Amino acid sequence: MIAVAIADVHAEPRDQGYVEVGAMAGIGSRGTPLYAGIATAAVEGGVHWVDAWWLRGLVGYSVGADFEDTGDATIFQARAGLEHRSCNESGNTCFLWMLDVGLQRARWEGFDSAIEDDGTATGVILVPKLAVDLGGSVRVRFGLEVSPGVFYRSAGGRHYWTGGLNAIDLTLGLAYQW
Repeated sequence: MIAVAIADVHAEPRDQGYVEVGAMAGIGSRGTPLYAGIATAAVEGGVHWVDAWWLRGLVGYSVGADFEDTGDATIFQARAGLEHRSCNESGNTCFLWMLDVGLQRARWEGFDSAIEDDGTATGVILVPKLAVDLGGSVRVRFGLEVSPGVFYRSAGGRHYWTGGLNAIDLTLGLAYQW
Protein backbone atom coordinates (compact mmCIF):
# COMPACT_ATOMS: atom_id res chain seq x y z
CA MET A 1 0.00 0.00 0.00
CA ILE A 2 1.30 3.51 -0.78
CA ALA A 3 -0.17 6.46 1.07
CA VAL A 4 0.12 10.21 0.60
CA ALA A 5 -1.43 12.75 2.96
CA ILE A 6 -1.13 16.53 3.39
CA ALA A 7 -1.87 18.38 6.65
CA ASP A 8 -3.19 21.91 7.18
CA VAL A 9 -1.00 24.92 8.07
CA HIS A 10 -1.63 24.51 11.83
CA ALA A 11 0.03 21.09 12.01
CA GLU A 12 3.51 20.48 13.37
CA PRO A 13 6.25 20.28 10.68
CA ARG A 14 6.34 16.47 10.94
CA ASP A 15 2.56 16.37 10.41
CA GLN A 16 2.46 17.88 6.93
CA GLY A 17 2.13 14.59 5.08
CA TYR A 18 3.35 11.04 4.61
CA VAL A 19 4.13 8.48 1.93
CA GLU A 20 3.59 4.82 2.82
CA VAL A 21 4.51 1.53 1.15
CA GLY A 22 3.28 -1.73 2.55
CA ALA A 23 1.33 -4.94 2.23
CA MET A 24 -1.97 -6.48 3.26
CA ALA A 25 -2.70 -10.13 4.00
CA GLY A 26 -6.23 -11.32 4.52
CA ILE A 27 -8.75 -14.06 4.81
CA GLY A 28 -12.36 -13.94 3.80
CA SER A 29 -14.67 -14.21 0.85
CA ARG A 30 -14.12 -10.81 -0.83
CA GLY A 31 -17.27 -11.56 -2.78
CA THR A 32 -15.65 -14.78 -4.06
CA PRO A 33 -15.38 -18.28 -2.60
CA LEU A 34 -13.36 -18.37 0.65
CA TYR A 35 -9.73 -17.49 -0.08
CA ALA A 36 -6.47 -16.39 1.51
CA GLY A 37 -4.95 -13.16 0.19
CA ILE A 38 -1.34 -13.59 -0.86
CA ALA A 39 -0.40 -10.23 -2.35
CA THR A 40 -1.83 -6.75 -2.31
CA ALA A 41 -0.66 -3.52 -3.87
CA ALA A 42 -2.48 -0.30 -3.06
CA VAL A 43 -2.13 3.43 -3.61
CA GLU A 44 -3.52 5.34 -0.65
CA GLY A 45 -3.79 9.06 -0.18
CA GLY A 46 -5.28 11.64 2.09
CA VAL A 47 -5.57 15.31 2.79
CA HIS A 48 -5.77 16.84 6.25
CA TRP A 49 -9.28 18.12 6.89
CA VAL A 50 -9.62 19.56 10.39
CA ASP A 51 -7.95 18.89 13.77
CA ALA A 52 -7.06 15.18 13.86
CA TRP A 53 -9.30 14.27 10.88
CA TRP A 54 -8.10 13.35 7.40
CA LEU A 55 -10.03 12.68 4.19
CA ARG A 56 -8.57 9.57 2.57
CA GLY A 57 -8.81 7.29 -0.43
CA LEU A 58 -7.39 4.00 -1.64
CA VAL A 59 -7.09 2.09 -4.90
CA GLY A 60 -5.89 -1.50 -4.47
CA TYR A 61 -5.34 -4.76 -6.31
CA SER A 62 -5.05 -8.20 -4.69
CA VAL A 63 -4.19 -11.68 -5.85
CA GLY A 64 -5.52 -14.60 -3.82
CA ALA A 65 -5.70 -18.39 -3.77
CA ASP A 66 -8.34 -20.65 -2.27
CA PHE A 67 -7.59 -23.00 0.64
CA GLU A 68 -7.67 -26.12 -1.55
CA ASP A 69 -5.21 -24.61 -4.05
CA THR A 70 -7.56 -25.31 -6.93
CA GLY A 71 -8.08 -21.77 -8.11
CA ASP A 72 -7.14 -18.13 -7.88
CA ALA A 73 -8.84 -14.78 -7.53
CA THR A 74 -8.09 -11.15 -8.28
CA ILE A 75 -9.71 -8.28 -6.43
CA PHE A 76 -9.79 -4.56 -7.30
CA GLN A 77 -10.92 -1.94 -4.75
CA ALA A 78 -11.51 1.81 -4.90
CA ARG A 79 -12.61 3.46 -1.66
CA ALA A 80 -12.77 6.79 0.18
CA GLY A 81 -13.36 7.79 3.78
CA LEU A 82 -12.16 9.41 7.01
CA GLU A 83 -9.09 8.85 9.20
CA HIS A 84 -8.73 10.04 12.79
CA ARG A 85 -5.33 10.24 14.49
CA SER A 86 -4.68 10.37 18.23
CA CYS A 87 -0.97 10.79 19.07
CA ASN A 88 1.11 11.10 22.22
CA GLU A 89 2.77 14.46 22.97
CA SER A 90 5.98 13.62 21.10
CA GLY A 91 4.01 12.33 18.10
CA ASN A 92 6.05 9.11 18.03
CA THR A 93 3.06 6.89 18.82
CA CYS A 94 -0.31 7.38 17.14
CA PHE A 95 -3.51 5.38 17.20
CA LEU A 96 -5.59 5.59 14.05
CA TRP A 97 -9.11 4.63 13.21
CA MET A 98 -10.49 4.86 9.72
CA LEU A 99 -13.78 4.27 7.97
CA ASP A 100 -13.95 3.85 4.19
CA VAL A 101 -16.79 3.16 1.76
CA GLY A 102 -15.83 1.67 -1.56
CA LEU A 103 -16.46 -0.39 -4.64
CA GLN A 104 -14.95 -3.81 -5.22
CA ARG A 105 -14.70 -6.03 -8.29
CA ALA A 106 -13.56 -9.63 -7.88
CA ARG A 107 -12.88 -12.39 -10.38
CA TRP A 108 -12.15 -16.04 -9.61
CA GLU A 109 -11.43 -19.07 -11.75
CA GLY A 110 -10.29 -22.65 -11.47
CA PHE A 111 -11.97 -23.30 -8.11
CA ASP A 112 -13.16 -26.81 -7.30
CA SER A 113 -16.68 -27.08 -8.73
CA ALA A 114 -17.95 -28.14 -5.29
CA ILE A 115 -17.16 -24.61 -4.10
CA GLU A 116 -18.45 -22.57 -7.02
CA ASP A 117 -17.99 -22.11 -10.77
CA ASP A 118 -15.72 -19.43 -12.19
CA GLY A 119 -17.27 -16.00 -11.80
CA THR A 120 -17.24 -12.36 -10.81
CA ALA A 121 -18.65 -10.23 -8.01
CA THR A 122 -19.12 -6.47 -7.97
CA GLY A 123 -20.27 -4.63 -4.89
CA VAL A 124 -20.10 -1.99 -2.19
CA ILE A 125 -17.89 -2.46 0.89
CA LEU A 126 -17.66 -0.66 4.24
CA VAL A 127 -14.16 -0.84 5.77
CA PRO A 128 -13.49 0.12 9.42
CA LYS A 129 -9.78 -0.06 10.29
CA LEU A 130 -7.72 0.30 13.47
CA ALA A 131 -3.98 0.98 13.25
CA VAL A 132 -0.92 1.87 15.32
CA ASP A 133 1.61 4.28 13.80
CA LEU A 134 5.11 4.31 15.42
CA GLY A 135 8.31 6.29 14.79
CA GLY A 136 9.64 9.69 13.87
CA SER A 137 10.12 10.74 10.27
CA VAL A 138 10.32 7.05 9.33
CA ARG A 139 7.29 5.24 10.71
CA VAL A 140 5.84 1.73 10.88
CA ARG A 141 2.06 1.23 10.67
CA PHE A 142 0.29 -1.96 11.80
CA GLY A 143 -3.43 -2.31 11.15
CA LEU A 144 -6.50 -4.52 11.19
CA GLU A 145 -9.46 -3.97 8.89
CA VAL A 146 -12.78 -5.74 8.45
CA SER A 147 -14.96 -5.24 5.40
CA PRO A 148 -18.57 -6.34 5.12
CA GLY A 149 -20.19 -5.84 1.74
CA VAL A 150 -23.10 -6.38 -0.63
CA PHE A 151 -22.28 -7.98 -4.01
CA TYR A 152 -23.89 -8.82 -7.32
CA ARG A 153 -22.42 -12.19 -8.33
CA SER A 154 -22.26 -14.03 -11.63
CA ALA A 155 -21.13 -17.64 -11.56
CA GLY A 156 -22.10 -20.78 -13.46
CA GLY A 157 -24.77 -18.97 -15.48
CA ARG A 158 -26.48 -17.71 -12.31
CA HIS A 159 -26.79 -14.03 -11.33
CA TYR A 160 -27.73 -13.07 -7.76
CA TRP A 161 -27.15 -10.70 -4.84
CA THR A 162 -25.25 -11.73 -1.73
CA GLY A 163 -23.91 -9.94 1.36
CA GLY A 164 -22.00 -10.36 4.58
CA LEU A 165 -18.38 -10.48 5.68
CA ASN A 166 -16.11 -9.63 2.80
CA ALA A 167 -12.65 -9.94 4.40
CA ILE A 168 -10.50 -9.53 7.49
CA ASP A 169 -7.06 -8.10 6.66
CA LEU A 170 -3.85 -7.37 8.56
CA THR A 171 -1.85 -4.46 7.17
CA LEU A 172 1.79 -3.47 7.57
CA GLY A 173 3.34 -0.33 6.14
CA LEU A 174 6.57 1.64 6.21
CA ALA A 175 6.01 5.38 5.96
CA TYR A 176 8.06 8.53 5.59
CA GLN A 177 6.33 11.46 7.30
CA TRP A 178 7.28 15.10 6.88
